[in-house]
Amino acid sequence: MKDRIETLLATVFGGIFLGLAVVVAVETISRKLFNVSLQGADELGGYALAVGSTIAFSLALMGRNHIRVDVFHDKFPRGLQAALNWLSIVALAVLGAFIAWVAFKVIGDTRQYGSTAQTPWATPLIWPQSVWYAGLVIFAL
Repeated sequence: MKDRIETLLATVFGGIFLGLAVVVAVETISRKLFNVSLQGADELGGYALAVGSTIAFSLALMGRNHIRVDVFHDKFPRGLQAALNWLSIVALAVLGAFIAWVAFKVIGDTRQYGSTAQTPWATPLIWPQSVWYAGLVIFAL
């Protein structure tokens, strides 16, 4: 089950950035050859980075790929290793919950003010921020 979830997340992550690469390539070519802009590649890039980063957080956590200092960790007794592993996962969970809480506050402000992106698309920010928030909640959980 864990492998399926990791594969799905990695596929979504890759799809987001492959799609963004295509948009940026089309934007660049259309500007150079036809002097026309799609007006929004940079906006999509920001959304891709926000969503992609939350997916990457979760993938790294599931694969136990977050940075830690194993040089010393392996030399400690098993009991101390277990205590440090427990402390690190609790600290990471607290950090994830804090970031999700701050994101919830940001979404509340966005909703209250009816904020939109300052781009030609004028995207209501509640939509990309909600996807970003969902990714942060998944990471915290």
